[in-house]
Amino acid sequence: MNSTDIVGYTHNGEAYCTNCIPAIDDSPIFADSEWDSFPTCDNCREEITSINLTDKGKEWLVFERGTDTGFMKGEVTENILWYEINDGEELYPLDVLSEKEIREYLARNYPVRIILGIGARLSAPGYTDCTDWTIFENYQEALEYLYQEIIGEYE
Repeated sequence: MNSTDIVGYTHNGEAYCTNCIPAIDDSPIFADSEWDSFPTCDNCREEITSINLTDKGKEWLVFERGTDTGFMKGEVTENILWYEINDGEELYPLDVLSEKEIREYLARNYPVRIILGIGARLSAPGYTDCTDWTIFENYQEALEYLYQEIIGEYE
C-alpha cells in the first residue's frame, strides 16, 4: 500500500470506509495518516486498519485492544534483573526461579547470566497462555516489538 492510497473518508466528524463513501467526501483518510486508534466506519462499523497509529495508538493496540481476536495483549515489565539461561534460550525474572532450579541448570552445563532489561511478551489475561519474554534496553523498543507482533494480525 502506498502512503497516498485513500483508505477512507471523514465527513462531518464521522469516518467512512471506501465502500461507504457519503455523497460528499470532505476529507480523505490516507494510508500514512496517524490516529490514536483505528477509525470505525460510521455506516458499516468496519474498522479502517490500513492507517498508522501514533505512539498513544500503539499503546492502545498493545495494552487495551490486543490481537485481532482480542485474546492476547501486551505485557511489559519495569527495568528489572533477569536470569538468562543458555545464551538467551530461556529468560526469567530474577524472583521467579529458586536456587535449586538455578543449580539444576548449572548441573546441565547451561550458562546462566544475570542481565538488566525490560521484558515484553504477549499474554492472555486470566489464562496461563503467553509468549516467551524478549528483553529490551528501553520501553520504546519493547512497545515497538509488541506493536509489530500484534499489527501483523490486522494486515
